[in-house]
This record gives sequence, C-alpha cells and structure tokens, in this order.
Amino acid sequence: MKKTVAVILLLFIGNRVMTQPVSEKDSLKQVYLAEKNDSIKIWKHLDYVQALISGYEQTAQSLTEIELLKKELAGSQNNEFKFWALMYEGFATYQNAQYLNSIIAIEKMNRLVSAGSLSQKAIRAAPVALISLGLDYSKLNDLENAQLTYQKALNLLKEMHDSANVLLTYVNMGYLFMKGQDLNSAIKTFETGMPWMDKEAAQYFAVPLYSSLSVAHAKTGNDKAAADYLKKAAAAKEIASTAMAENFYAQAKGENEMQQKNYAAAIGTFSKAVEFGRRWGDTAAVAESYESLGRAYWKQGNYQLGLQSLLYCRSLIASNNIADQEKIILKSLFEFYHAAGQYKNAASTADTLFMLGDSLSAVQNNNRRIIVNALFESEQNAKQISSLQQQNELSKLQLKQKNTVNYILGGTALALLLISLLGFANHRQKKKLQQQRIAELEKEKQLLATEAVLKGQEEERSRLAKDLHDGLGGMLSGIKYSFSNIKDNLLMTPDNQQGFERGLDMLDASISELRRVAHSMMPEALAKYGLNAALKDFCTGINSSGVIKVVYQSYGLEDLKTDQAINITIYRIIQELLNNTIKHAAASKAVVQVNKEDDKLLVTVEDDGKGFDTTLLAAATGIGWSNIQKRLDYLKASVDIQSSAGKGTSVNIEIEI
Repeated sequence: MKKTVAVILLLFIGNRVMTQPVSEKDSLKQVYLAEKNDSIKIWKHLDYVQALISGYEQTAQSLTEIELLKKELAGSQNNEFKFWALMYEGFATYQNAQYLNSIIAIEKMNRLVSAGSLSQKAIRAAPVALISLGLDYSKLNDLENAQLTYQKALNLLKEMHDSANVLLTYVNMGYLFMKGQDLNSAIKTFETGMPWMDKEAAQYFAVPLYSSLSVAHAKTGNDKAAADYLKKAAAAKEIASTAMAENFYAQAKGENEMQQKNYAAAIGTFSKAVEFGRRWGDTAAVAESYESLGRAYWKQGNYQLGLQSLLYCRSLIASNNIADQEKIILKSLFEFYHAAGQYKNAASTADTLFMLGDSLSAVQNNNRRIIVNALFESEQNAKQISSLQQQNELSKLQLKQKNTVNYILGGTALALLLISLLGFANHRQKKKLQQQRIAELEKEKQLLATEAVLKGQEEERSRLAKDLHDGLGGMLSGIKYSFSNIKDNLLMTPDNQQGFERGLDMLDASISELRRVAHSMMPEALAKYGLNAALKDFCTGINSSGVIKVVYQSYGLEDLKTDQAINITIYRIIQELLNNTIKHAAASKAVVQVNKEDDKLLVTVEDDGKGFDTTLLAAATGIGWSNIQKRLDYLKASVDIQSSAGKGTSVNIEIEI
C-alpha cells in the first residue's frame, strides 16, 4: 500500500478533521502556549499536534511537539491524555518512516484501551490506529502481524459500522496478497470490501479499489474484468480527482496496456504515473511507477532506458528505506538481465535476492525482540509507578495513625512498638512479593523473546525452503533447459562435448542437492501428515544414506493433537540430537522412541557411540546444544541425559501436552 493512510488517516478520526492552513496551525500553537490551566493546556497541545500530523508536510515539527508532550505527561495518571499522545506519536513516526517506533507507540496505546476508563471518542479512534499499525508491520515485511492487525481492526470497525475505514482496511489487506503475488486472494479481498463502499468511502477509496482490481485481473489474464474495473476507476476519478487517484489510475491503465502488448502506450501512461506520484508526494508510488516504466521499455526492446528506469527505482527504494519493495525490483532486474542475455548480472542479482531473505529475516527477528522488550519495560515502569504511589499513600496513612495515637494516648510505647512491628512485617512481605513478581515477569520476558526467535526461525526456514525449491530450483531447471537447447544448435569438438555433458550432470546434481536441502529445512511430511510421519521419513532418509542405522519406534501418536509450532519444535530437537550423534558419537546404531502417555509425550534418543562427560554440557559453547536447550525451555520440557565413556548416550525428554 502506498501513502494512502499516511495522508488521509486523520480524516477518519473523530469528526473527520481536514488538513488545516498554516495560519490556523500557528493560531493553535499560540493558544496552547498561552493557556495557564495544565489540563486544558495539554488538550490544546494535543489539538496542535493533530493539526501538524494532518498537514503531513511538517513531519519534523510534529516529532518535536510529540517529545514535548511526553515530557508534559511524565508521571501523569490520565490515561485519556496518554492515549491521544501515543496515537499521534504512532502517526508522526509512521510519516517519518520510523516504523518500529510507530509500532511500539500504537501497541502501548492498545494496552491503554484494554485497561479501560477511556472516552467514547478514544474508543472509536483506536481501531483506526490499528490500520496504521498494520501498515507499519507491512513496511517492515512482517506480513503475518500486518494481516492479524488488519483483521482485528475489521472486527472493531464493522461493529461501529464505519464503512470508510472498513473499505480502507480491505484495500490494505488486498495489497498484502499483491506483494506476495497471490493475485486471486488479492482479488477476493478487494471484492469483499466492495459492499462497504458508501458515498463517503467512495470519495476517498473508489479509485484505489477499482484500479487495484484492474491491475490484479490484468496480471491474471482476465482482460475483460480488468477493462471493466478500469472504466469504473475512470468514472470515480472524475468525481474525486486527486494526484493519488491519478497515480492509481495511471498504474492500472498502464498494466492493461502491457497485457495488450501496446508497449508504446504503456510507456506514456507509466510516465504520467511517475509525474502524479511526485505531485502526490509519495516516494514509494514514484518508485513503483519507475519499475513499471522499466518493464515497458524493455518489453518494447529499449533495453537501455529499461535498465535506467529499473536502476533508478532501486536507488529510490534504497535511499528511502522502502523495504517492502526490495524483492519486487530485484525480481524485475533478474528478469531483465535474463531477457537481455546478461547472464552474469542475472546470476549476481539472483544471489542478492536470495541473501535478501536472510537479511530481512534477521531484521524481522530483531524488530520483534525490540518490540517485546519495549512493551515489557513499559509495563514494568507502569507497575513501579503504581507501586510507589501505593507505598506513598500507605506511608501517609501510617503517619496519620501514628500522630492520632500520640495525641490521644500520649505516646503509649507498646502500641507504637506493635504498629512498628506490623509495619515492618508488612513491608518485608510486600518486598518479597514484589521480588517474586519481578522474577516471574523476567521469566515471562525471556519466554516471549525465545518464542519470537523460534517462530521467526521456523517461518524463515519455511520461506527459504519454498524459495529454494520453487524459486532457485526453477531458475536452475530453466538454465539447464536453455543449455540443452544451446547444445543442439552448436558444433562442438568431442572434448568440448564431453565437458558440456559433464557441466549438465553437475547442474543436475546441484538441482537434486538444492531440493534435498529445501526438504530438510521444512519437511513436507510434517505439514501434510503430522509429526509421526515426518520423524519416520527423517529416520528412513538417514538409513538410506548409510551413515548410521536408525531404528524409529512410536506408540500412541495416531490421535496426537498438538499445535504445529509444538510439532516443529519436537522435530527440530530430534533432528539436532541425531545430527550430533552422526557428527560426534562415532556410533553404528541409534534408536528414536516417541510415546504418548496420557497428557505427556516421552521422547528418547539413544546411541551406541563413544559417549561423553555430561558435566561438560554446562560449559558448551556450540550452537547445537544451545538450540536444543532453547527449544526445551520453550516447551517447558524436562530432560535427563545419561552418558559415559564407551557406553553410548541416552537422552530422555518429557513434555506436557
């Protein structure tokens, strides 16, 4: 999604406040600065910040005012003030491309909503902020959290019958599928939002919706539907013509012309899209239009201008941190280099595209840890403030009681001593409870961080396996096919012929190895048939290699009903244990047993290898045992390891399910 929400989001809060002229903003600033009453001054300050955000062009000033607001609210217990300050901070940081800070601000805001005691205006504004939160996650390529956030926003907005924002959310959700090249799901999502297009919603979102549907249908080859939606977009554009609407329409019109192979017309249309994107002030829209323009040039045969447009698009993406478009431009550059016969550049671009997945995954895992830590620290600070206030009130009450006793009884020593002893015991008990709670929260924090890391690792394994099998595997197969055709059309000496055949054999071996690696990263049997089948398949594969003989035994797993995340974690533990056996144990045989007894899962991995000193595990520095221990902690499993020199190793794990 482009800057749609960033520009017009504030139109859908409260009474649909429109962008205000500079003179009115200056007036609001003077009003809040002149106010003497602290509470009224904060409200006036909030009004001024909202005016700055709705203007969009004064991003730096809005961030400065946000920091001033946070200082004014330090120590305040007024959740209404905090709610609006956090929401505006989320919008301002989004506009400044500080997506991680925006997520943290809005997630903190959501916690205030859960705590209650907010005005109806705040409660109605909260779902709108979720739309911005979904965009934040999307910009950071965390499409799963983006989808979940949009769905939560939809549920709330539908209850409020807020048709304009419901339609906006469906448009944003559709673009998530567009980014993932799932065009059919994108079309279905866009069409699901159409019944919510009343007069107000149509004024802002008819052109983006119809244009997006036209693009999706054009790319799936449904020319009639694409043309019909393009006509609807054109009619809607006449009613509400803005630079944003013109850019959406030009993109859709250009894609239709590309489908019709009218590349000259498409070049002209995409050039207009670039111009409208600049008028709109959206760098992401300009970059997208340049990518389309580059494709049109090269399809026409003008490779020089095509490459210039694509490279300029990539420079815009890099310099403006438009992370959610990186894969799109790299794929277009790969296809361009391949079509132009520049195979070396094509291979280099493919490597960059492949490594991008690792980079994005690492960044995403780190982002999730930062968000979890920030929210945890915020909760801790709030609890500490509340605890200090309670202790302060208790101290005041004790002092009042003490003075009363002194005045009435004339200082009876026994009563004062009793009160002191009770107070001291009460203080010790409170301190003990606080320490226990801090320990519990710290453990909860560690588990949340571990869960986020493991979840991110498995998602990345699955993504990499799919990219390897479907992406790079397809590319290698295509290269082999191209080489085979070249061989039939070339005259070669017998020596060259032999070398060429050897190269094709090596390419076959590479394709087989790539598919084996992809299957190892995310076994297909685990997703389709469950844990028992996947483990049996894994052990059979090891036996086929001849490295070691593995006996797999299971009992009671036929009716095993556990979450996929738990199944994956158990599979990874057994996989790592067997890998350690193969690498270090010098064993000839291993046994894997998985049994279900009541509400427990018992896992045993044994071998007849050389064994080891189990006390060394505490000081182990390798990542193998560290990965196993993290997964055991995540499952809250108990483990018992029996091993000694020359007597093999037995690892017994017990998991509550």
